[in-house]
Amino acid sequence: MSKDHVDSRVYSDLQALLKTEHLAQQLVLPPSAKFGSRLVGRHFSSFSGRGLSFEEFRHYQAGDDTRNIDWAVTLRTGEPYVRVFSEEKDRPVYLVVDQGSNMFFSSVDTMKSVVSAEVAAACAFSCVKSGDRLAAVLVGDESIDLFPPRRSRDHIYQILGKIEQMNQSLSAQGRVDSSPQSQIEKALKDIAIMKPKGALIIVLTDFYNLQESTIKQLQWLKQHNDVLGVAIRDPLEMDLNPSESLLMSDGDHQVLLGDEYAEQLVRYNQEHNQKSDRLRVLFAANGFPMIELSTTGTHQRDLIQQMMGNRRV
Repeated sequence: MSKDHVDSRVYSDLQALLKTEHLAQQLVLPPSAKFGSRLVGRHFSSFSGRGLSFEEFRHYQAGDDTRNIDWAVTLRTGEPYVRVFSEEKDRPVYLVVDQGSNMFFSSVDTMKSVVSAEVAAACAFSCVKSGDRLAAVLVGDESIDLFPPRRSRDHIYQILGKIEQMNQSLSAQGRVDSSPQSQIEKALKDIAIMKPKGALIIVLTDFYNLQESTIKQLQWLKQHNDVLGVAIRDPLEMDLNPSESLLMSDGDHQVLLGDEYAEQLVRYNQEHNQKSDRLRVLFAANGFPMIELSTTGTHQRDLIQQMMGNRRV
């Protein structure tokens, strides 16, 4: 592919991904509990934040918080002792980035795959800016690339370089029959094998045809980690207008869908919206916060607004 003719709405390149670093100044990763409550609205689930780790016992001193008194040690020694905690400064962030052929779609402006890539890049820069370790699991149609947690800009560049490679290999002709959610589930299992604790796991996909087994895998990971879903949507999937003729293309061929397809389009919309509603209910019921981004080209602004609780930026 000649990079001189790459449309940034169709394919991501490394330079475009690097430009998302400015978004990291407004992103807060990993979020605190207060942040989590702003984020999800009616899909509330409080993030655990960085948390505190036990450091030592010491004698009680005037002004110490009495809630930190360890009564077992106090009774055993006959003198008041308190527990001393230190804030955990490191929290791994795992990015699960869908770059499968199911993401190579947009009816308006920006491909789902590009939205996923750019949001992942912004989260990566925010993570390292906060001094946390970054891990990534990049999901393709037939491959899954795992980058273990590390803290460096070189690590970001390696991840973004691989995202660029996977993104630019997508095409309408390259579609395969494998289930995109089975690949996401495999990626989550790869993370589970690493047994993370206290991590933030961000899943960027369209969650189309989400399987019950994938939800169970998310539930297992949430026992010791925070999980955030970033659902990438296209307006055409949610609101096809049967009163208008639609010109559809697979990259080589075009077909005009007229009024004779109105009934099928209405049924498609109903089925897709039902799936979206079920996804929201599933995430809310399991305590997974979720944000939804669109392919309309406003995903960077919308990402910041939703992360900030829909405050104006």
